[in-house]
Amino acid sequence: MARPHVAPSTEWTFNDLADWYFAHYAANNLKESTQYNYRYIVNRILLPQLGDVPLKDFNNIMLTEWFSGLDYTPSYCKTIFVVLRSMFTVTVRNGYLERHPCDYVILPKVPPKIEENAPSLNEEQARELLRMTEEHTWFHVILRFLLLTGVRSGEAFGLRWTDVDFDRKIIHIRYNLMNVASKHWLDVPKTKNSVRQIAMSEPVEALLRQQQAAQTLWQCTEGISNFRHPKMVFTTQKGNYIDHNYVERKFKDFIKGTDFEGEYCGAAEPPARWWRSHLSGLLEPPRLSTGYLA
Repeated sequence: MARPHVAPSTEWTFNDLADWYFAHYAANNLKESTQYNYRYIVNRILLPQLGDVPLKDFNNIMLTEWFSGLDYTPSYCKTIFVVLRSMFTVTVRNGYLERHPCDYVILPKVPPKIEENAPSLNEEQARELLRMTEEHTWFHVILRFLLLTGVRSGEAFGLRWTDVDFDRKIIHIRYNLMNVASKHWLDVPKTKNSVRQIAMSEPVEALLRQQQAAQTLWQCTEGISNFRHPKMVFTTQKGNYIDHNYVERKFKDFIKGTDFEGEYCGAAEPPARWWRSHLSGLLEPPRLSTGYLA
């Protein structure tokens, strides 16, 4: 029989707190994607190790020692800490604990970046990679669109044709395409400044019209009723969403067996950021500002 959800008590364990937190706070205050990510960390890491610990036993010394024994990178320890702090902040704020156990916790130190170890391309290699993409139409369009506009990949993949104003030469950035456990949806950006308008240069307009023409052809081939998301700007040939995972998988396939395979696989950057760091200076005109338009 399931335990009823009531106000937390110091007699509760962390497992009890997790049940209460997701039922009462997370469900009403966190985005679906955030809930999913938090649940993953709680179920995979926190509950197996801390689930039976009484809430009254949590304090900064205990958590400092616990974090020091984790076999995770310092940056991922910080991610785990964010989840813990959120859970205990709600508990303290509601008066269920007097002191915040996460205050003054010492996390493992993140080592300084060693920039010289980051792989990089020379100009000749960068131009060759850009040239190679011309043989793959959809990939070429997405790559150049990201480089020319400077928008985030999630913003690009969340574009709908109603966000593209060819008459006024404006693109409206209104959504991010979210992908959690193979479920896709359009979500509003986290900050107000992320909702904006950007200018549409002639090269960008040419890319979008090329994409529009390609989609029309794909719809004729697949059949309008079978083309799943005709409202989206960037789709596969069958009309499915294009997201971060899809692009990264296709990009790895694209460079497999080439001189670029080792360069990319040695980088810790997502594909869109890696492209910008190596290729953006080669495009004319240069990448446009993504600020507000009058």
